Amino acid sequence: MAKIKRDAFAYMDGNQANFAQCESCCWTQPIDAHRGLCCLLNHEVADDDTCGAYVQGWYAGMSPARRLSDEEAGYLKHTQVRCENCRYGGDRCKLYMALNRSAPNIFHLEEKITPLACCSAWRVKPTK
Repeated sequence: MAKIKRDAFAYMDGNQANFAQCESCCWTQPIDAHRGLCCLLNHEVADDDTCGAYVQGWYAGMSPARRLSDEEAGYLKHTQVRCENCRYGGDRCKLYMALNRSAPNIFHLEEKITPLACCSAWRVKPTK
């Protein structure tokens, strides 16, 4: 049986400071300098909001075949879900490392991550 890789966590490498934010998503039609209309969720979003349906790019007048609820999309307000802000973040993902070591017959996750990347396993970094 094939081992689980990090695509199971929807890992995406980022290359810009606003990666994984509504501001840089192809579903967001700009309203003003800090807000947009999400065509997928069908409501207003702030530039620093995010969801699991993020697609890097700029709004191109697209219309989805089906709208998603906030819950289906994993919509979060004012949250920067990049690896640099994750409790597991660093040069290597601590969650991926733990899964590889605890269940090597199930997982084969690339552990090296980049600060601007993101995935669905993101959790808020504890304050010091």
